[in-house]
Amino acid sequence: SLATPIIRITSTDGFTNTTGGDLLGKISFYANELSGSGSVGQMAAIQVVSGASAWNGSPGTGGHLTFLTTAEGTQDTSTEHMRITSQGNVGIGTTTPTGKLHVAWNTTTMEAGQLAVSNESGDNKATFTAINAGTRSAIQTWNSGVATGALVLQPTAGNVGIGTAAPDA
Repeated sequence: SLATPIIRITSTDGFTNTTGGDLLGKISFYANELSGSGSVGQMAAIQVVSGASAWNGSPGTGGHLTFLTTAEGTQDTSTEHMRITSQGNVGIGTTTPTGKLHVAWNTTTMEAGQLAVSNESGDNKATFTAINAGTRSAIQTWNSGVATGALVLQPTAGNVGIGTAAPDA
């Protein structure tokens, strides 16, 4: 059989000990600024970081695959947005996913977190939404971009509503 081509990224610094979160390898994507300034900025990156336990010359720490992007108007300040852990959990908006798919949102700005399943155009979908730092959650269907039905759960008051965003019973 033929040998399979392999691309291998190896650290050249010769370290034998790692701690959790050490950068083990990175693929960076850059864009050249074409106005003549010659500036080059990282637009995105894929990294491998070591697992939580230390590696002292023997295997076993595991590695996490992380995906970073740079916000518009900034340069070289990539932020991690997704992670696949050594256990196979996928985190979007979290670096410590607790399940096979863990979607988190920014609780300090009270943004809603949403997980959506839709057709290609996004017009017809089912969503699970957590709103205002846990005050309510909704499971909703959409048809041609219009909300057609909702089941709203209010964990703080114990209320359940169908077809209303603010159940009172």
